[in-house]
Amino acid sequence: MLTKTVRQMEADGLVTRKVHPVIPPHVDYARTPLGRGLGEAFCGVWKWAEKNHAKVEAARKVFSKKRQVKERA
Repeated sequence: MLTKTVRQMEADGLVTRKVHPVIPPHVDYARTPLGRGLGEAFCGVWKWAEKNHAKVEAARKVFSKKRQVKERA
């Protein structure tokens, strides 16, 4: 599955792949400028998640308690 994902990322122009003709096989991967841009976009999502993690957890607990009450009724 990992190989399939990385190959798709290569096809999408997000990474480059360089195979070295050695034994054991060695492959280097690097992000392309397009891939680096995607990483920057995810960085914003990561920062949001860190900032709001406690709020999301609190909302999940409230939701879970509401469901439990409904299921008992």
